[in-house]
Amino acid sequence: MSTLIVNEGFNPQTGIETRTHFADGEIVVEKRWDAAPDLEYARRAREAQDGQRWGDGKVVVRLSAEAYGKVLLIRDPEEKKKFIKQWARENPAFVMFSNYLK
Repeated sequence: MSTLIVNEGFNPQTGIETRTHFADGEIVVEKRWDAAPDLEYARRAREAQDGQRWGDGKVVVRLSAEAYGKVLLIRDPEEKKKFIKQWARENPAFVMFSNYLK
């Protein structure tokens, strides 16, 4: 049995590669996210902000597209903050301001 795979390619705007194939009579959509550019961005931001104090409007974490989508669904501002903080603890390489996790 042959498998048809449709590779929609890499979207440089989102960093997501999308592939669609058929398995067991179902359509399967695979999305792969290349985290390398976001990790590099977060690392550079950490270095640039090293030693700085808290201030208004400080960007503290770079969320993945998946995490950002989940944040958009959370209505309560306090729950959003909790979710983001927990995600940052689980994914510290995406933290852009080192003091955020302290």
